[in-house]
Amino acid sequence: MVCMSSARASRVLRGSVAAAFSTFVALLSHVSGGGAMPGTIGVAVPLVLSVLVCVALAGRRLTLPRITLSVAVSQFLFHTLFVLGASSGVSGSATGAHASHGGGAVELSVATAAGHPAGHTNGSMWIAHVVAAGVTIAVLRHGDA
Repeated sequence: MVCMSSARASRVLRGSVAAAFSTFVALLSHVSGGGAMPGTIGVAVPLVLSVLVCVALAGRRLTLPRITLSVAVSQFLFHTLFVLGASSGVSGSATGAHASHGGGAVELSVATAAGHPAGHTNGSMWIAHVVAAGVTIAVLRHGDA
């Protein structure tokens, strides 16, 4: 029974560290790519979701293609949650640094909430998230070895 608790605690610790690292790298890339810094809730929600997923995956042997796919999906989700977390909230529009995506206030429709696919015309946000994905994949692979 003690070994099981120790194994479970180790899994929770490894998953939590991976989640914190992944969230930090994604947030750093998001802000470096020109995105607005989300508020506390805008960081906490992605972190909590990341912890849940990472703890569930901790201890499982993941292949490079699976890690790559999961990190790519998570970068898209991190971006979306950071955009929503940086929005003004009550009025339903994003202002400030994200206003440059389309000029003026950007209404949070399904398309804009899904990551501003047409708004990042200079590509800096996507490049930043691709770099974050590469760093995250490399660290997760090294940590898994």
